[in-house]
Amino acid sequence: MTTEDCRIWVVGVAGSGKTTVACALARELSVPHIELDALYWGPGWTAQPWPAFRERVAQAAAGLGWVIDGQYSDLLPDVGRHATTLVWLDPPRWVSYSRVLRRTWSRFVRRVELWSGNRETLRTLCARESIIAYAWRQHHAHRAANQMATDAARRDGRQVITVREAVSPSTLAAVIASISATVREEAER
Repeated sequence: MTTEDCRIWVVGVAGSGKTTVACALARELSVPHIELDALYWGPGWTAQPWPAFRERVAQAAAGLGWVIDGQYSDLLPDVGRHATTLVWLDPPRWVSYSRVLRRTWSRFVRRVELWSGNRETLRTLCARESIIAYAWRQHHAHRAANQMATDAARRDGRQVITVREAVSPSTLAAVIASISATVREEAER
């Protein structure tokens, strides 16, 4: 395997650092970064119909090398079967939730444009389905799904990296080093 063959899926609850880690890995390995939220959300925060979303994800995952980030547990058959490595970011709940609060507030105040031109608004901040409420409600379900995904990846002989702390430059360097070592080992076989 070469870095061009790496297919890495980065999962974790909201605020765990998925996009930060995925961008760094993609840059380091010189492979495309695919953000599932960018494939899912349309203009006006409209969700893509599930069949169309799955097709877009399947097309992206069929490529030779990539780093995909996103917590869409139902995509395990679509992305998981293609991934050579699964990175599970699993920091303590207080870390991820405080990040969601800071990130969402910052996006609102700075009017950051997200996927398909969407922006955080006072309405989206306070909505029952806001990312803030979603992150709190789905925390345990996503952790359970990620445990199942990592168990399945291990059974299939794939590399699994679990980070149970806040992502820092040193933990990011350790993840990159681990993946690079696996690539070198595979290339020597």
